[in-house]
Amino acid sequence: MPESVPARVTRAMADVVDVPAGEISAETTPETLEAWDSINHLSLVLALEQTFGISFDLDEIPELTTVDAIVAAIERR
Repeated sequence: MPESVPARVTRAMADVVDVPAGEISAETTPETLEAWDSINHLSLVLALEQTFGISFDLDEIPELTTVDAIVAAIERR
């Protein structure tokens, strides 16, 4: 069975911000995860684009501020 979108997003985020996946939840935001800064946000976007074979629109990137929002944006594709 393939890994779910939320699980893949969590794994990518954990790799980018260098924290255990267990510290990331659907409600995780840059405010609740200190390591999720502006540089890591761009790195996360690039990692997600590679992981899922997609491209986010420039106006979408600032809106990707929770794991839930990221998952929703990916699932819309």
